[in-house]
Amino acid sequence: MPNPNRGSCGYQSNEFEPEYDRPSKSELKRQMTALQKLGQELVDAPRDRVKRVPMPEDVRDAILECQTITNHEGRRRQMQFVGKKMRTLDEEEVALIRAGPTHHEFSADAP
Repeated sequence: MPNPNRGSCGYQSNEFEPEYDRPSKSELKRQMTALQKLGQELVDAPRDRVKRVPMPEDVRDAILECQTITNHEGRRRQMQFVGKKMRTLDEEEVALIRAGPTHHEFSADAP
C-alpha cells in the first residue's frame, strides 16, 4: 500500500532516480542473446546460403569453421566465438544478414 504521507514532504517520486542514456544490462543481454541465436541459425543453414549472405569475412569464416566442427565442446566454444564476432557488427550489417537469402530457396520444389 502506498504511503499517504509521501507526497506531502515535497519530494517527487522520480527526483532521486538516476537517468541513464544507455541500455540496461538486461537489454544488452537480450540483444546479445538475439545475435547469438542469429549466429546459430547461420551455423545450421547450408554452407552455400551462408556464403551468399552479405557479412564481413571474419564472421563468415567463423560460421563456416563452426559448421565443420563435430566435437561438442569445440563446437560450443566456436559458437561463443561466433557470438562474439556477431556482437562486433553494427545494426546495418545485422539487418543485411537478417534480410539475406531465405530458407525457402532450398525447398524441394525449387527449380
